[in-house]
Amino acid sequence: MKKILYFSFFCSLSLPLAAFGQTHAHASFFPPNSLRFPVDGKSINQGLSQEATVSAIEAVKLAYDDYIRQDGREFTFDLLWKSEEVNAIHFASRSRVLISIFGGIARHPLMSADGFKFVLCHELGHSFGGFPQKSKEDFASSEGQSDYYASLKCMRKVLAQEDNAKFLRAVQIPAVLKKACEQSHTSREDQLICMRSTLAGLNLGKILATLKAGIPTPDLSTPDLSVVQTTNLSYPTVQCRLDTFFQGALCTKPVHESLYYADEMKGTCNVSEGFTKGVRPACWFKPAYSGM
Repeated sequence: MKKILYFSFFCSLSLPLAAFGQTHAHASFFPPNSLRFPVDGKSINQGLSQEATVSAIEAVKLAYDDYIRQDGREFTFDLLWKSEEVNAIHFASRSRVLISIFGGIARHPLMSADGFKFVLCHELGHSFGGFPQKSKEDFASSEGQSDYYASLKCMRKVLAQEDNAKFLRAVQIPAVLKKACEQSHTSREDQLICMRSTLAGLNLGKILATLKAGIPTPDLSTPDLSVVQTTNLSYPTVQCRLDTFFQGALCTKPVHESLYYADEMKGTCNVSEGFTKGVRPACWFKPAYSGM
């Protein structure tokens, strides 16, 4: 019964925002898009079933139950299975957080169970990801920071419950990914989680590339080498987002070390601390402390 105080679950109707109360933050995994996947679609590959979608939500909820209790706000995961929209949206106030998940995102033909968990981790990253925020008034971390948090902390917590060695034996791991994870992490389990989390990020990178014509499919071997002059608080490029997923997985800071809005370095890997791997990419993040 205690868990219900923090996690509510709806499968058909959206929780009205009027009932939710005044909303101070509004963020989504995908930028606005026109992709639609109806529940009765005729595609041979319909992505995740409703059962698999619910199972993925429950896995993330289980991993985050204690963290939600410590946060003190009421969290609601609202699955709108009949919706054909492709997105998940985070709303937050001082007392409540609502994560609305549209059925179309789960039914995207390329969506994997791990990719879907990563989306949920991104949405939780808006609440737990720390600096930088979308704006000074927001109760939400920026898009790039939420991407970073998803692999830096959340997917590690979620995948710690699973048999990662067994999962990875059944999939192909890019050589560049295997080498990077093995070089960054000393624990074999941390190496496996690094690989599996980044594979989920690769899955989402492919989906992000379908949102608009002309977006190249991102690759771990072709990082975005652009350097921003100020931190981008909106959506980075698709390649830059994949780079962020990858770097978050490579960071070796303890998974239990929290992040804060007032401290850009706590719980993260930074060049100023001597890290060369696992840092937030310069294609979206401009650190205040360069260590120079």
